[in-house]
Amino acid sequence: MKALRPLPPQLTRGDRKVQSLLRDLEKIKTSKRFHKQLKRSDALIHNVVQILRKADSDALLYTTSIWILVILFRLIPDNIKEIMLTAGVPGVLHNILQSGTLTGSMRQYTSELCFFLR
Repeated sequence: MKALRPLPPQLTRGDRKVQSLLRDLEKIKTSKRFHKQLKRSDALIHNVVQILRKADSDALLYTTSIWILVILFRLIPDNIKEIMLTAGVPGVLHNILQSGTLTGSMRQYTSELCFFLR
């Protein structure tokens, strides 16, 4: 008799978005050229902002997005700050803080990122 194979877990739309964002972050971290890092970072930041504007209180998506923004800010602080301000990251972070979805350390990271961007 053949043994049944277990079905892989079905990913929700939010999980697929999170995996895509993390994959893009990994590409940025492994890029050798600064210009390529900056270009990919710009695209990722704009993508994160668009996803967060459309998200409906998804804690996993919020947490991952904020973590990605913090990592990018630590990676290239001077250039990323300008890109984040242009993309509207402070407004999106403010909306996330107002929603009350985040608690604890992620709320602290969000408020600190807002502080550094202003």
